Amino acid sequence: MRGGLKEGIVKVSDYNRVVTEAVRKQADTAKDKFMSGGMVVYKGPIKDNAGRVVIAAGTEHVQTDIWLESMDWLVEGVIGSTKS
Repeated sequence: MRGGLKEGIVKVSDYNRVVTEAVRKQADTAKDKFMSGGMVVYKGPIKDNAGRVVIAAGTEHVQTDIWLESMDWLVEGVIGSTKS
């Protein structure tokens, strides 16, 4: 099941009074991108922790990209494995 801001499953809390107007605008812009389905969450080049390029330079994935559901790798620098 998919869901998030647009579906009302995830909500953004009110801003704390110490959050500047500039930061509020940045956050609102990001929220708008999530609401429209256009937020780029991964942009290549990205390597996995074995040194293989898993997202090529110039490739972008938005939060609704079905490819994200098949990720089975850890990003470069992370120690561990996705295999049991």
